[in-house]
Amino acid sequence: MLILDLEHSVRINRIQKSKHKHVKTIVAGTRVYSPPEWIVNRKYYGEKLTAWSLGILLYDLVCGDIPFDSDQAICSGQLLFITKVSCQCKDLIQACLRVCPGERIGVEQIRNHPWMNATQHDPLEQDDHERDCVTIHGDAKSNQDKISGQPP
Repeated sequence: MLILDLEHSVRINRIQKSKHKHVKTIVAGTRVYSPPEWIVNRKYYGEKLTAWSLGILLYDLVCGDIPFDSDQAICSGQLLFITKVSCQCKDLIQACLRVCPGERIGVEQIRNHPWMNATQHDPLEQDDHERDCVTIHGDAKSNQDKISGQPP
């Protein structure tokens, strides 16, 4: 797997399969794109990792910066929108960045999300432009409990 990091360097990752069916471990990668379950348990679930990484990337594209800059911030799941973002886009990012992998959106759900299927001519909701898009999502203590919980 090839990953482009924040310094525009290409990293090569090796994916190792676990003896558990859907659980994988990763050897190296861009830390700020890592999901909470990787930070805490050094394990991840393929589709849920993809959703998390897409959420980080989408946030970066629409807000101009990554949402989390430390392991603690990643695991807290407190998502702060620093720019105005449409409600549908915000909903998709929040669904991708759920701390608990079992609550995180799947790849097929991402494909079918209204924001992904909107056209350039679809009108935004009137309140999207007037809304103060500062949102905090999650609670550090409850999120920590969710990370260590059951797989998705």
